Amino acid sequence: MPKELTSRQRIVSMRVSLWTVLLLAALGAPPAWPGFRLVDSEGQETLVSKGRVKELSGNGDGPQAVFDLGAARAWMSNPRRSVYWEGTIDELCATIRDAAQSLAKAMEQQVEAQLSKLRPDQRAQVEGLRRALAEKRAAGEREAAAKPALIKVERTDETATIAGQPTRKYRVLVDGELYQEDWLSTDPALGKEFALDKASALMSRVSSCAGSGDPMPDRAKGVDEGEVYRELYAHGWPLKAVSRAGGKVAPKSEIRAIEKRDIPDQEFRPPPGYRRASLAEVMFSAAGGGPPGN
Repeated sequence: MPKELTSRQRIVSMRVSLWTVLLLAALGAPPAWPGFRLVDSEGQETLVSKGRVKELSGNGDGPQAVFDLGAARAWMSNPRRSVYWEGTIDELCATIRDAAQSLAKAMEQQVEAQLSKLRPDQRAQVEGLRRALAEKRAAGEREAAAKPALIKVERTDETATIAGQPTRKYRVLVDGELYQEDWLSTDPALGKEFALDKASALMSRVSSCAGSGDPMPDRAKGVDEGEVYRELYAHGWPLKAVSRAGGKVAPKSEIRAIEKRDIPDQEFRPPPGYRRASLAEVMFSAAGGGPPGN
């Protein structure tokens, strides 16, 4: 009898556990997964779990973006219009390039409209300056293409604790000169959630396409930011970065707080009730304007 009773108790216990799981599923309880919440010096939040990185702005009620480092996909939302865009990283880069070309064309049209109001002698003077600047930029681009800058990332012996996380300092050299200093995380748990094995190549692509889509580039000549990220992310996720370009010290970013948190999958999905739209509509209307050409 005791053995039979024990078996029945086990069966009842299994049934109770099964019903509990089914009840939670029916109630819509979102499954949570270990992850991290990061807050930078400007109060911007980043959530990360299982290779998915979510960036929030405006205290959580502003534009949001998620990069799935494992699937090479992303989505971005615009709460002003309750719209979102979702697609591959290749589609993201293509849209950024198209939008940059449209923006550059619109800027050129605005300049032409202003020039048409000048006297002939004033217009000739401005046109001369524009040609000189264009020739200087073209010469710089040819020089950079012919002899790309040599980028080297050096590991140092300097360590520091940032937001409670152990880090190691790395130096980025461009043609032998100090360009940037980065403190990279060394915690394997944090590296696993950021999927660092895939983040290096993916974030390099995102940085490169964002840089190529900048109509008014101010990057140091010949410096491929994508290549910098490719080298850095292979060693760890940056928790602090300081620019040393041109011999000038300028803080770029710093994480001030990191906490472990169980993050539900729903956090990495587009907001419910939002309409799917083009990336141009999401990006430009989020900035307060409309898509190029509208």
